[in-house]
Amino acid sequence: MTYSNITYIGAYSLIAFCSVITHTILPIPPTVIFFCLSSLLALWCVKRNEFKIKSINRVSIFPLLLSSYLLLFQLLLGVPFRALVSPFLAPLYFVVALFYLSILNKRNIDNLINKFIYISLGVFIIECLWRMSHPSLPKGVDEVVVGADRWFYLFKGGGLMYSETNGLAIHIIIVYFFVIWWSLLHKKNMLIEKSCLLVLIILTFSRAALISIPLGWLYMYCIGRMSKKIQIFLFFLVLVITIAVMPTLISNLESDPSTAMKLSVFAEILEYYKHIDLLPFLYGIGNYNSMNVFSIYAHNYLLVFLVEMGFLGLLLLLFQFLFFIKVSRGQFLFVFVPFFVQVMSSTTIFIPHLYIIAAIIVYYSTYYEKDKNIIS
Repeated sequence: MTYSNITYIGAYSLIAFCSVITHTILPIPPTVIFFCLSSLLALWCVKRNEFKIKSINRVSIFPLLLSSYLLLFQLLLGVPFRALVSPFLAPLYFVVALFYLSILNKRNIDNLINKFIYISLGVFIIECLWRMSHPSLPKGVDEVVVGADRWFYLFKGGGLMYSETNGLAIHIIIVYFFVIWWSLLHKKNMLIEKSCLLVLIILTFSRAALISIPLGWLYMYCIGRMSKKIQIFLFFLVLVITIAVMPTLISNLESDPSTAMKLSVFAEILEYYKHIDLLPFLYGIGNYNSMNVFSIYAHNYLLVFLVEMGFLGLLLLLFQFLFFIKVSRGQFLFVFVPFFVQVMSSTTIFIPHLYIIAAIIVYYSTYYEKDKNIIS
């Protein structure tokens, strides 16, 4: 087997199979096994010294810092290594993916990304078909949902990837907006792929996802192409309007079981932070340990990160995303904006799709389009 073949196998294992995730069937998602194989092959490539490592540079600083922080401080907090594997590895997907992208030729990269799209689509379709044919209420919801709302929640549980669909919707939304970005980059239509992903998002029955889609479209086709001054103005305008309507919005949503549950958790967290000590504030209480502190797991990506990984962990996470946005010259925002909206209603912190796609966008923005924006 040639060196180039081994390199492609390593990249294929990491990127094409990052969708092979299940938290309901196996104790460790299969994508983690593919990641380990890919990382071993990457180390073998480094040992061969047949190229200059372009990817281990400033672009990988924050993912490496975040991963190191999660490993060190979570172990010091006594978190079992098995519970730490997924969040610790997630940022490393970016580092290893960028490494492979920097040594493959453009033809192989394009071919690999197309396979990544179609394998992801296939996994999402299988997951959807299984969930729709095996309706099941998500854990904890069966106690609070009654009457006509029950049928709605029946199709939100029982999945192969996740026990509820808000986490699944994150992955599909990321891939959906990446496919839009990819089609614009290559001047392709990709109507079938985009339509299938859109239907799959709708079939997650996630209201956060249904909000994320139009906001993502709005940013990608309108706001993202405006000047930065107008973007800043619109941001503060939306912020003011949101604050103004929030009391009315909350009062209207309190009748919904899912929203009422999230508001209850948010109130618990606010009360918790009124009496928190300095060390738990800075370093968190450990992955999955918020279930021992609150009555229900926080249904919010940032809140979960803040409580479990601490203020320093959340700070590193946000700086990492800001760095991705900066080095991609704003291109990463086309995926990040809808992702950010969706994770306001999900506990999932292991999102390999996000880091793989971030690596692809950063690579294309910095290596292939040095003198202009990819999408303008």
